Amino acid sequence: MVSTCKLRVRYKDTDCMKVVYYGNYLTYFEVGRVEYLRQHGLAMSDVRNQNRPVQKQGGDLGRRHPAVRIAAAFQLNCSV
Repeated sequence: MVSTCKLRVRYKDTDCMKVVYYGNYLTYFEVGRVEYLRQHGLAMSDVRNQNRPVQKQGGDLGRRHPAVRIAAAFQLNCSV
């Protein structure tokens, strides 16, 4: 199962070259996880209250695309 959401790079997530700072990638992973649950009818708070952990096991940070720059729109895909 895959969920998709469209985001735009915020100024606060970029470095001095106006490219997303690598340390902020995990923030986008978290957005993907929450959106995945929401699109499948679950809220993160409900999952946590039911003691059903949804852990991040890894992420694909492959360099298949050019660096994402400030104000650029991009698509975030999350799958299980």
